[in-house]
Amino acid sequence: MPRILLLSCIVVGIWGSTWVVMRSAIAHHHLSPEGMALGRHLVASLVFLVALAWRRPPPLARGEFHRLAWAGAIGIGFYNLLTGWGQRSVDAGTAAVIIQTAPVTTALGAWWLLGQRVGVGTWIGLVAACLGIALIGLGGSPGAGGTLPDLLCLVAASLAFSGYNLWTTGVAGRIGGWWTTAWAVWIGTVVLLPWSGSVVHELQERPLIALGVWTYLGVLATAGAYAAWTVLAASLPLARAAIVLYLVPVLALGLGWALLGEAPGMLGLAGVACILGGVVIARRTAA
Repeated sequence: MPRILLLSCIVVGIWGSTWVVMRSAIAHHHLSPEGMALGRHLVASLVFLVALAWRRPPPLARGEFHRLAWAGAIGIGFYNLLTGWGQRSVDAGTAAVIIQTAPVTTALGAWWLLGQRVGVGTWIGLVAACLGIALIGLGGSPGAGGTLPDLLCLVAASLAFSGYNLWTTGVAGRIGGWWTTAWAVWIGTVVLLPWSGSVVHELQERPLIALGVWTYLGVLATAGAYAAWTVLAASLPLARAAIVLYLVPVLALGLGWALLGEAPGMLGLAGVACILGGVVIARRTAA
């Protein structure tokens, strides 16, 4: 239990703050979504490559590289492009809320495709969390919802993240979360290479800001949190692990309020209460 709690805190803490870092980088420091996506994964890829000096990854079994290729291309590469494009006009809290509809589709996908049991308490928690997400979205500050194309990018990113969870779960259980994440990040970085020009431009125009953001996102949000999440998802039934992600928009909303002035209204606060209540119900009643 302490290990699960620690992993949950790492995932929620880092990913919750990541939304604020990304929103600030795009909206206030004018970094491009494409350059940020590739830059952070070049840093993360380097972290994983350095790890090879101490340990070699286990060999992949038949069919596992195919699953990791999908996870890397869609769940890493296109997911990060889509979230960056979405945050051109959508604030950090609202973006995190939309992305965290992923646990709903992840839990249903695990039940439908993997045959994992979803108990009554988990369903109650999912419903409560969905209600909370809806309330937070409705309670956003005026104009916080962003443009329709950017909102659709975030909805697509949510589906991409659900795919990452489903594609990597079985692989992580065998070779570990660190190397599962490493393979996905390496593949995702290759997919993002066509946007290398954006990285060069960022380094020429605003090198200190770009390197700082890429390092934070690459080392912590990608290498650290993705590895922690992959281990967590492999340690619990996927439907239960996905519940933890509902706390990410709660933290993002709070940090966005404190640091970026994106204050929630009464509906937003009610949504936070629903999400927390759903997490408690699901955690206490899950088998």
